[in-house]
Amino acid sequence: FVHALKSRAPFNQWRWISELFRAATTYWLGFVGLDGRKVFCGLRASVPFVAVFLIVFVLYSYFAGLRSLVVRRWCGEDCNGVCHWDLVHSIIVLWLGSLILFNYVTTIFRSPGVVLPNNGERVDLPWTSDRAQGGCCCWNATKNVDNEADRVATYGNISTRAFVCQPVDGENDPNEFFPTTDPTTCQ
Repeated sequence: FVHALKSRAPFNQWRWISELFRAATTYWLGFVGLDGRKVFCGLRASVPFVAVFLIVFVLYSYFAGLRSLVVRRWCGEDCNGVCHWDLVHSIIVLWLGSLILFNYVTTIFRSPGVVLPNNGERVDLPWTSDRAQGGCCCWNATKNVDNEADRVATYGNISTRAFVCQPVDGENDPNEFFPTTDPTTCQ
């Protein structure tokens, strides 16, 4: 606090609020006998659960309340109980929601992107969600060593490779073709 009081820079209250909150949290966790690092690591493992809950909550809010707004806006009063736009919107919302949930959950529980050691040893270590190595809460991600080795072989040195749009002379071209988001130069 002495630094904040004597500094000529403008006072940033949010920085000090976060510092005080962090200090109070560390103090109280130590006071009750908990290790703060383990508590925060356990909280980090629950982030995917919170994300899935938010997605399900958005889907629920659509079907609980927003759906009636779609019927009122798109069908009006003259639909006589039959509204095809309601069916179209509901199918699209279900499709998008299930697509988001499926891709997110499969990403969480697939192999978490393990980089294998350079000596080629295939050690089967337990990967746990409480160490933030994939998975959610108490469910752990599965590790596929062969897929990880292929991924490292494919993308390992991608930043050092030269990329072109098409071969210069067609034969014996030293450049490697690879899809990338980096800008390419055509020669």
